This record gives sequence, structure tokens and C-alpha cells, in this order.
Amino acid sequence: MSARPTRPESIEAEILLAFAHPLRIRILRSLLESGCCQCELASRLDEHPVNVSRHLSVLVRSGLLRVRREGTKIYPEVVHREIARILGLTHEIVRRTASVRVEEARSLQHATLPRRTEERRTA
Repeated sequence: MSARPTRPESIEAEILLAFAHPLRIRILRSLLESGCCQCELASRLDEHPVNVSRHLSVLVRSGLLRVRREGTKIYPEVVHREIARILGLTHEIVRRTASVRVEEARSLQHATLPRRTEERRTA
């Protein structure tokens, strides 16, 4: 078992790595929307319970989630409400990046079209 990082940048990297899987992002969004037990979460996300459990473990180890037990049920809980802001900011970055990529693709398409027409004339 590896030692937990102690430098602030290392801790930040570990937290950001916990966000680095689509299912973990879906788990966080779902739990922020409304809490539920682990089995209901798997059903809600239409994922195999073992897969959800594995990703919940990553989120718990990173400190983004904690678990509460009630009898045989496990209830994952978001530790920091700021996670909603992080996910919102990430979504906005994705939206802006996507629009920039569309514009770049259009620019490239327009830049290459005249050359092709010109090449046909000289051929």
C-alpha cells in the first residue's frame, strides 16, 4: 500500500484524478442531485453494482465521498458541496472547448477549400 501524498500539489492531483473517469463524474452528479444507497445508485446509473462499488472506493479514498452504514445498506455521501461548483465549471469548460473546436474545424475547412479549387484549375 502506498503512502498518502503530503505535498499540496500531490493532494490536489490525487483529488483531480478521482474526477478522471466518466462513471465517477456520473456518481458525483447523481449523489449531489439526491442521496441514495449504493445499490439504488447502481440501478439509477444502470451500472453493475461491483463497478459502482469499485469507483465509489476511489472517491472515498480521495476524500470526495464518505460512507454511512445503516444496517446492511451503504449510503455514499458527498463530503464537500463545492464539488458541484467544480463539476459545473468543468462542464462550462467542455462547452467552451467544444465551440472553439467547431470554430477551428470551420476555419480549417474554409482554409483548405480554396486550395483544392485552385489545384483543380491548374491540373
